[in-house]
Amino acid sequence: MNLAAIAALIACCSVAFGQDARPQTPRAPFPYSSEEVTIPAGDGADHTLAGTLTVPEASVWGNGPHPAMVLVTGSGPQDRDETIMGHKPFAVLADYLTRRGIAVLRYDDRGVGRSTGSFADATVRGLASDARAAWSFLRDHPATDPARVGIGGHSEGGLIAPMVAADEPGVAFVVMLAGPGVPGSEVLLFQSEFLMRAGGLAEDFIAENQSIRRAIFALVHEGADDATVLGEVERLMDMELAYMKDPEARRRMAQQALPQFAGAWAREFLTIDPADALSRVAVPVLALNGTLDTQVNADQNLIPIERALAAGPCPSATVVRLKNLNHLFQPAETGMFGEYGAIETTFDEAAMGLIAGWVSSVTGVKPPVGE
Repeated sequence: MNLAAIAALIACCSVAFGQDARPQTPRAPFPYSSEEVTIPAGDGADHTLAGTLTVPEASVWGNGPHPAMVLVTGSGPQDRDETIMGHKPFAVLADYLTRRGIAVLRYDDRGVGRSTGSFADATVRGLASDARAAWSFLRDHPATDPARVGIGGHSEGGLIAPMVAADEPGVAFVVMLAGPGVPGSEVLLFQSEFLMRAGGLAEDFIAENQSIRRAIFALVHEGADDATVLGEVERLMDMELAYMKDPEARRRMAQQALPQFAGAWAREFLTIDPADALSRVAVPVLALNGTLDTQVNADQNLIPIERALAAGPCPSATVVRLKNLNHLFQPAETGMFGEYGAIETTFDEAAMGLIAGWVSSVTGVKPPVGE
C-alpha cells in the first residue's frame, strides 16, 4: 500500500467519525484575521487554488509585515485543513502559529474543495508547481514580509517543500513534517514490510512479496511501459490474492492496482530522490519525524535528510526525532494508521511549540506589543 492509497483509505474512514470537532479544532472567534484567497496556479494559470490566509492580530503583533509560511499537504486529495478522521491538523497548526505572530496560508489541493482543476491528473512535480504558486502568492501579499516567507509540508508535502526551496532562491526556510529522505520506492518497501510483519505473515511470504515489489520498482525506475510493469503486478496479485481461485479476477485486480505503481503520480513519487533537492537547499531547514511513524519511518528518512543537507549549502539543519508520535504527530501507542481516529489529540502541543519556536528564531518574530 502506498502513501496515496493510505490517504484514500483514511479519507474514506473519516466519514465514520462524522463532523464533530476534536478538542484542538479552532473555534471562532479568533484572535487574528482570516482571509479567503484564490491563487492562480498551473502552467498558464489553468486552475486556481482556494485557500485561507491567517494573519496575526495587529493589536498584539503590530501591523506587519509578518513572517509567514505556506503549508503543503500530504499525498492523496487533501483539503486545506488536511482533514483526516475528524482531525484538522493544518487548521490546528495554522491557528497555533498565527497566535504566535506567524502568518499561515493553507490551501485545498487542485480539484479538492473550492480549488479547480483535476487531482487525478496531478504528478509530484505538478503539485510542486501548485505549492510554488501558493508560496509566491504569500510572498507578494501585503501582510507578509517577502524576505521571511517559508514553506512547510507534511509527508509528500515534506518532499515538495525542499523541491520548491531548491528552485526558488527567495524561500526563507523549510519545515519538513514527516517528509521522506529516500525515494518513494524505499518508503513503500518499508511500509509494506512493516504492515505484513504487523499482520503476522510468515517471513518467507514477506521475503517473496518484497522481492516482487522490488522488481516492480526496478522496472518503474528503468522507465518500463505499463504492460511490462503489469506482468510483475499480476505476480504480486497472484501471491497476495491466492485465496481468489479465479485467475481472471486476480488479473482484474492487477489492472486496478497498476496506477499505484505505474500511474503518472506513482512513477514520479517512486523515482524522485529527495536528496537531489535537499542538497541544493540554501536556507535553514527543520525536519521532524515521530518515532512511531509507520508511514515515513524516522530512522529510514531522517539520516539521509541530514546527510543530503550537510552536503549542500544549507546554513543550518535542525533534525529531531519526536518520541512516541505517529505520522500525524499525535501521541500514539502503536503508530498504526488505524489508531489515528481513536486519538483525540490532533497535533502534539510540544511539537507545535518546537515548530513555532524554530520559525520565530529563523525569521526574527518580534515580541507581542507591550512586551
